[in-house]
Amino acid sequence: MNSVRKMLRSVASVALSLAILTGVAAAQQVYTNNYYIPMNGPYQGASQWFQLTIQVYPNGIVDVSQVLTNDVAFAGWCGSYVLRLSDLSNRTLLLNESSGTYCVPSKGPDGHEYRGNAGVVEYNIGAAAAQRIIAHPDVWAASTSYEPQTWDFRGVLQLVLEAGQLVAYAL
Repeated sequence: MNSVRKMLRSVASVALSLAILTGVAAAQQVYTNNYYIPMNGPYQGASQWFQLTIQVYPNGIVDVSQVLTNDVAFAGWCGSYVLRLSDLSNRTLLLNESSGTYCVPSKGPDGHEYRGNAGVVEYNIGAAAAQRIIAHPDVWAASTSYEPQTWDFRGVLQLVLEAGQLVAYAL
């Protein structure tokens, strides 16, 4: 009978240890979402993007890493976005923030897209709100402003025309 009790105590001890470890692991869980916001058209055809990596920590800190990409030659862009995080179980809005305006130049002369890191923005929503997002995440973001930045070639064209006239005059 004592050996059965010892075995049951051992099983109970292991079960309790697993429950505690599982609870600690769940409490330390970080929610991560990679979210892409198209800036110059619908999602399928866009070539200019805000790429957000959203991380919600159990202590209430929300980090939003922002990368701007541009796959358009001779045209940079400036823009901003709004980010909303909600508890999906009851649609409670827990974070509603607008970004600043960020700009990115055109893609490089080698033809590859330009990727610019705009940095990390940090919000503190409180531990209770963070736990709700981690348990039932609902993420939504959209562009709030978009301004294409195209190059003005009129001055360059005028310079080329005048240089051509000087060459023709010299001959």
